Amino acid sequence: VGGADAPEPFARFTERVLSSLDSAVEQAGSGRGVAVFTSGGPIALVTSYLLAGDASLFITLNRVAVNAAVTTLIVGRGGTRLLTFNEHTHVPRDSVTFR
Repeated sequence: VGGADAPEPFARFTERVLSSLDSAVEQAGSGRGVAVFTSGGPIALVTSYLLAGDASLFITLNRVAVNAAVTTLIVGRGGTRLLTFNEHTHVPRDSVTFR
């Protein structure tokens, strides 16, 4: 009975997120920036893959993801790298929320 309410399997979520990352990297090209707006789950997954090469850090990173935070990646000859994760100094302390 898996209709619209059926949860997405984690493997499919991972495939979708990493495919979207590849698309964003491709669109950025050389010397261009791309802004991506999403929730903490995809950001935690991408960050886990960049740091560990797999989803092993996903749960740990997702638990600390702040709403409206900024994560910055850079793309160069060496591939895609994490520059910053979960920056939220622009969010007033009393407005910080998780997930």
